Amino acid sequence: MKNKILLISLLCSFSLAIFAQNNTDYILTMNQDTLFGSIKNNLDWQSITFVHNKKKIHFHAATIQYFGIYRDGEYLRYKSIKDTDGSDLFVQILSEGKIKLYKAAEQYHRFAKFSHFEEVYYVGPSDDQLVAMNKMAFATFMKNVAKEFPDLAPELKLLTFEELPKLVVMYNEL
Repeated sequence: MKNKILLISLLCSFSLAIFAQNNTDYILTMNQDTLFGSIKNNLDWQSITFVHNKKKIHFHAATIQYFGIYRDGEYLRYKSIKDTDGSDLFVQILSEGKIKLYKAAEQYHRFAKFSHFEEVYYVGPSDDQLVAMNKMAFATFMKNVAKEFPDLAPELKLLTFEELPKLVVMYNEL
């Protein structure tokens, strides 16, 4: 009887040790291998530095599928996508329902005399049909929708770019 209790205790401890590993950062390779360690994202969001067993490994967006960063009791999930110019970059996964919604790191833009950082979302029904959307693109999109659906125009004018994630999540939950 004592041996059975000892065996069950050992199995439970082993299981907890395995699951405790889930509170660390991870990457999912192109070969479907999951590696656990620590991730430092670089400012360009086209590469990350992964630390595993005290070794630093640099991964570019084209070389891994996903990664997760564990912070404050939750995972922030990221994946690699093709940008509208064909380059690979990492984006944060916000919603993956009927409509995909990803957030890029704030991107630096230079227009005439003005330089600024701005949020960019990628929205679409699939990863190969994503549209990059910043505040200006959102405003243009909403104007076009209002023209198509004039009865909704007053309500559409009230929607802001900052509400885009909430709108997509609500749509995906329908």
